[in-house]
Amino acid sequence: MAGSLDGTDTYITLTNMGSEPISLVGCTGVGSITGISATCGDIIVTRNNGGSMNAYFNKATIEVYELGSISVATFKDEGCTTAGNPKVCRYAFSTAGGMQSTEVSVSCPG
Repeated sequence: MAGSLDGTDTYITLTNMGSEPISLVGCTGVGSITGISATCGDIIVTRNNGGSMNAYFNKATIEVYELGSISVATFKDEGCTTAGNPKVCRYAFSTAGGMQSTEVSVSCPG
């Protein structure tokens, strides 16, 4: 995963390195991920540093609401407005069973 912050918008690129597709159903429309945590098909997205999300997976980067094997999806949160210098937003991406998780910290100069 790689991340960047543009003003108050966070962009995170997710890559499925496995052999099975990952469902992102329910989370591909603008603003479809709200609150602190949301279930998106096979993935749970959690904002770990407070504040709520106004986010989605860009469906232009995926096919049929799934992240296929060895493919990439872009996560965008339009709600990253954390104050501070530098600004930092933290997200966890977990499997629905909670057995695997990755945390991503995205920062930029305040």
